[in-house]
Amino acid sequence: MTDGGIEDAALSADRHEEVTRLRVRVDEQQQLLDGAAENIRQLREEVEGLLQRFDDPSSSR
Repeated sequence: MTDGGIEDAALSADRHEEVTRLRVRVDEQQQLLDGAAENIRQLREEVEGLLQRFDDPSSSR
């Protein structure tokens, strides 16, 4: 392998490692977003339930 070939292989390995790190980071961020989305869904359900309770004239306050 020529010096240029060795440098190209090293750059390619570095790029592959960086891409792998970035993919892991993206996966971690996606998990955080998924968790946040689930929390938002749960809060929305709670708020809708409270609104229905307060809008229902037969409910006691």
